[in-house]
Amino acid sequence: TSWSGGSQRLLSDCIDEFINEKKRGWKDVNSYTNEYKDYRPKLSLLVEILGNPFVGQVTKTDIVKYKNFLFQMPSNRNKKSTYISKSIDQLMEMDIPSEDLLSNTTIGNHFVKTASFLAWLRENDFVQSNLSSPLRRVIKKERPDSELRSAFTVSDLDALFNNDYYFWGKHRYNSHYWIPLLALFTGARLNELCQLD
Repeated sequence: TSWSGGSQRLLSDCIDEFINEKKRGWKDVNSYTNEYKDYRPKLSLLVEILGNPFVGQVTKTDIVKYKNFLFQMPSNRNKKSTYISKSIDQLMEMDIPSEDLLSNTTIGNHFVKTASFLAWLRENDFVQSNLSSPLRRVIKKERPDSELRSAFTVSDLDALFNNDYYFWGKHRYNSHYWIPLLALFTGARLNELCQLD
């Protein structure tokens, strides 16, 4: 049964409000990428698959449909000539080879962003139930992140830090000196370190 207590607003309108709220927490330098390379394309696909219903009419069955569609979706559908002009329904009728399907990592990223939006709908009383539950714990990582990253060896670290640049301060910019040291001692991501004032 659909719920009319939350709102008779379109799903796409709620996505706009969700993103506008999220933007308040993003740094200006990341805002465009977060919106147009991450959240908006992923949530636009949700709208495309569900057909932009009123948000109070979305059910868990719809989210399961969305989830199953993603498992059958080709990657780069807007770039590969085989898929570029096809609608969602046409794509679902195609026998897409496994090498063309979205990777588990990409699907997992879609699920995280979509589940975040669906949880927001519940938290803001647009829907009555937790619609995000069908997307949780679906994609399991084959290996933990620590196993996917190759650590520097002692000789790697020696080559990086045991040289004239560090001994005699020959770095062109202060950041060239400090960023590798901060990375070494904190384990922080490089993009985060480079954004420090």
